[in-house]
Amino acid sequence: MVDEAFLRKIHLELLVWAAGAKTARPPIEGLDTVSALTSKEYCLDSRDLHGRRVLVIGGGLVGLEAAEKLAEEGREVIGAEMLAAMGRNMEAISKELLFKRLKSFSGLTLFTSTTVLRIDKEALVVKGSDGVRSLPPVESVLLAVGLRPEPIPEAFKALVPEVQVVGMQKFRGTSRALFRMGMKLPKSRRQVLPIGLAAAGELGDFILLCLESGAPL
Repeated sequence: MVDEAFLRKIHLELLVWAAGAKTARPPIEGLDTVSALTSKEYCLDSRDLHGRRVLVIGGGLVGLEAAEKLAEEGREVIGAEMLAAMGRNMEAISKELLFKRLKSFSGLTLFTSTTVLRIDKEALVVKGSDGVRSLPPVESVLLAVGLRPEPIPEAFKALVPEVQVVGMQKFRGTSRALFRMGMKLPKSRRQVLPIGLAAAGELGDFILLCLESGAPL
């Protein structure tokens, strides 16, 4: 178990935090008044969204594919994305084909540069580039707004000189770059790098294997 006592004993120079993540929940007024599922609950846990009119918050690949599935079921779907474009970082041909399919659904409406301000029984209030507008109310919400890493205990930060978070763009680089960072540590301390990882996720086991076997990084 990685805890304060363990960190004091091994004197880490670098802790790589890969302890998983949870779905972000935006602070939207009235969100708790309607049925709301995260993308994980809907896509992986196969939980169903109630009602005919559904709001999908998030215009990435997951949000768009969920919107397509809901539209295929005959739902009225509103998609809202804060950024100026949907489907960012998608492969070009797949993106083109997906948007072609989405355009075929008359009950699907997508909004970019749009923030959801309030959800209530009377209206769905959003703010876009043209100002605030009220749309017909929705009966349920799908949150496809990405993940946030599990928080690092403050005591850990105080005990380790350097902490890097894997994922969520906290560490702006690749896992390979993290490996190289660990290899630059003095040999007597290299074994410290994977300890936090091995206790936190599969990536740690891979780094440990590389270091022990002498595999090239």
